[in-house]
Amino acid sequence: MFRLERYGHYCGGALIDPHWVLTAAHCFYDFPQVWRWQVIVGKHLKNSYENVQQTLHIQKIIPHPDYDYDANFNDIALVQLGSPAVLKAEVTPVCLPRTYFSPGTICYITGFGDTKGTGGEDSLKQAAVPIVPPEVCNGTNIYDGAVQDTAFCAGFVAGGADACQGDSGGPLVCTGDSGLKFFLYGITSWGASCGGANQPGVYTNVFDYLDWVKNTTKLSTALQSQASPLVG
Repeated sequence: MFRLERYGHYCGGALIDPHWVLTAAHCFYDFPQVWRWQVIVGKHLKNSYENVQQTLHIQKIIPHPDYDYDANFNDIALVQLGSPAVLKAEVTPVCLPRTYFSPGTICYITGFGDTKGTGGEDSLKQAAVPIVPPEVCNGTNIYDGAVQDTAFCAGFVAGGADACQGDSGGPLVCTGDSGLKFFLYGITSWGASCGGANQPGVYTNVFDYLDWVKNTTKLSTALQSQASPLVG
């Protein structure tokens, strides 16, 4: 998990390599200039300095070429760092997914976003959410076909744990069969509310964009063999 700052916390993201971060394209829609941004990795308290944190400048912002802001389609972006993150226990890249995860799989979201009065706004939060079947997600009672095939819903149809404002671009990770390694399966994209009934969060499906990620970063071999068991 990393935080993307523009005069304070703005979006989340995930470190996939010391030089590269994956996040949401909509974070940069109004402010595409690299000089407006900085990346902080290794941070667990939003408003306090931590000895393990690293502040990094951005060299390049690369939204997906087919990103559509109005339709929320292809909401994914790569951020190339000006200098590499120093890897340590508190800063490790997350693995990219090797396959699709099935509906009902329990995955985990993290972020510094709005907690809607539930407390702990200064701390990095984590919540467990199930992947929602696509026919339910796009059903008439929920998003009525608005979620594209390369995105998915995760959360509780009855309402509850969810991403919120400030969590955009942050990771949704799922564990493999061993349960020892986390895979970056989703990028927090949009939702109708925070934790409301029939309004689960919508996430860009990272597995559907692996070719674009690997072709853009030129790091295919390294990304395929990522061995870290933890989320950075």
